[in-house]
Amino acid sequence: MSRHNFSFFALLTICGILFFGNSALAQSENNVKIVNDNGISISEREYKNLLSQGFEDLDIQIMDIDTFRMNKDVQAEDTSETIKYIKTYEVDHNLKPNNSLSDKKIKTQVNEEITKEQMDKEIEKLEKKKTTGMVSTFGTETGNDSTSYKKMKVVISKLKTGRYRAKTTLEWKKIPKTRKMDVIGASVRYPSYWNVDHTKRGGTQYYKADANDSYGNWYPNYYSETIKYSAKSGNWVNSSFSGGALVQNLKDDFKYGGKYCYLVNLRQSAWFDFTLAKKNYPSKTVNIMGAYSHQTTNSPISINGFTLTYGAPSIDFTLGNKEASYDSELTAVAYIKK
Repeated sequence: MSRHNFSFFALLTICGILFFGNSALAQSENNVKIVNDNGISISEREYKNLLSQGFEDLDIQIMDIDTFRMNKDVQAEDTSETIKYIKTYEVDHNLKPNNSLSDKKIKTQVNEEITKEQMDKEIEKLEKKKTTGMVSTFGTETGNDSTSYKKMKVVISKLKTGRYRAKTTLEWKKIPKTRKMDVIGASVRYPSYWNVDHTKRGGTQYYKADANDSYGNWYPNYYSETIKYSAKSGNWVNSSFSGGALVQNLKDDFKYGGKYCYLVNLRQSAWFDFTLAKKNYPSKTVNIMGAYSHQTTNSPISINGFTLTYGAPSIDFTLGNKEASYDSELTAVAYIKK
């Protein structure tokens, strides 16, 4: 065989290897990675696309068909996140108007940012105390002296479609005693330069419950459910176009299948897209502020009784809603290059 023919066959061999290698890779990317809780078959490529946008594994596992179709072919070119671990506790002040001690207690709630390691250690200690009946199983509330722990995650993504996305997630590490109308969302810095898209947004409330029956039998991980908030949900706060927020009625303990169910996991999320409206944007970064506020009373509230601003506080109370009905607001900022 001549050197010319050998080179030709070698070239064909290399091309064949590259072709079949790329074909195998493409086939692998299109293979089904998971079938989620809603029966949706999700390929490796689609799964990677969703992760790139800021969705987490659990988000994908519980994702509904509308959210999946909206996002499965979208990729993000840049993503940034901020995670905070928050310890909330109450401080008693026994003061009279003249600052002398009295029997009247005034409670002040304090949010303290701690490390994940510190949170894990403190929760482990509380779990040990709980088994001996020395501590409440619920988190901090008005009239409850125990301590609450939360994980807050704020993600901003720059999508290849030219859009940006804000996503806020709040995971309770101890289930709150009062479960009424909580507010979760995010606001965008310099809102006059952005258009918030009210058609591309969504949210979830995921919970898992243990159960027991009247005979004292215990059933761990007995029931779980995802409450979906679509783009058209009436729970969106639409009075402000500087961001997007959901008012979510937290799930109470319940009875199902003849058993008493107690929440052991509770995770909330809200996301929305936004686009640049003006070319002369005054910053090199795009900033969002995720916010969360927990209702600690049973007072009725108005869904549209909130507005969003980029600042402190981010969630403003209007239309008769009382700030005193809520605990101290949690916020976290995430940003990326424009």
